[in-house]
Amino acid sequence: MSEQDTKNLDPITTPLLVGHDKAAKIFLESFQSGRLHHAWLLAGQRGIGKATLAYHLARFLLKHGTQKTGGLLTPDEAPLDFTRASLEMAADDPVFIRVASGGEGNLKIIERGYNEKTKKRRTEIVVDDVRALHDFFEMTASHNGWRIAIIDPADEMNRSAANALLKMLEEPPRKSILFLITHAKGSLVPTIRSRCQQLLLNPLSDEDTKKVLHQRMPDLAPGEVDKYAELSGGSPGYALRLSLYDGEGLNLVIASQFSGQGLNTKQVHDFAGTLGLATNEKKYFLFLDILTREIAGKIKALAETGAAKSRLDCWLKLWEKVDRILTEGEGINLGRKAMLLVLLSEMAAVGRQEHKAA
Repeated sequence: MSEQDTKNLDPITTPLLVGHDKAAKIFLESFQSGRLHHAWLLAGQRGIGKATLAYHLARFLLKHGTQKTGGLLTPDEAPLDFTRASLEMAADDPVFIRVASGGEGNLKIIERGYNEKTKKRRTEIVVDDVRALHDFFEMTASHNGWRIAIIDPADEMNRSAANALLKMLEEPPRKSILFLITHAKGSLVPTIRSRCQQLLLNPLSDEDTKKVLHQRMPDLAPGEVDKYAELSGGSPGYALRLSLYDGEGLNLVIASQFSGQGLNTKQVHDFAGTLGLATNEKKYFLFLDILTREIAGKIKALAETGAAKSRLDCWLKLWEKVDRILTEGEGINLGRKAMLLVLLSEMAAVGRQEHKAA
């Protein structure tokens, strides 16, 4: 699949919403009541459809936000019957097209911007990104509709950005609404969480995960769908990335490093050099996701089985090292190849220790 084709998998261009019925019902009932909260926190693990839901909710408001809802009706008017189906919208709908193309003036997306010096995305959402919302919300929406902003993910705001957002939440502009997407709710300051209506989203069922894979990648063979659904842990987004960016090959490299054998020196340098290229950015981040999932799973398994403390400590130290390497490496603008070489070395060391323990 080409890079152009993968754009059709982005949440902003996805017409299908699978799962999350409870969250949709809560939002629609709030809208119907005429007392729609000004900020919504969509929380849950990566890849389960939080951004997809946020865009569905945003498109719903852009299309129906000028209609009267339950709280604004006169005694002679019947309430509109909004159901979960109301969130569905055809891809050829004018609202859908404007949102997907970035041409919807009443919707603003806040995410990590680009650093002009490094020519890379920043590692965090900065205060200027959030302050831009002030001017956006001050403008009057067309047809007396809603001004909508999506922060994706809110976890990546630095302290100054979070403080700027908090001020906005304390004094929300009229007919404005914020959708905050978070993969780790606990990383947000309590005062932000307390000012949001929280929608806690669960991983999808195996059946729903397969439904998403069938819909978004119809060329996948049934066996491939089953394999990626099983690996995903209820995260269709993760399953899609595994299928698109050679997740199977990356898993083999990680398994090799932890096996006690590992890649030879040339293979390590070739792998790190290739994966560290700017053109392989999405594959690079998938490698990091697979690695952290593997380490977390190993720690959980060792803790549950009562393994020797030395083994558990070994994996806990690796978790801390990986976090430190990535954080400090980004901070000093260390190249990805260099970071991968360090990571692969640390993984091999743990693998050799595990091999001896066995």
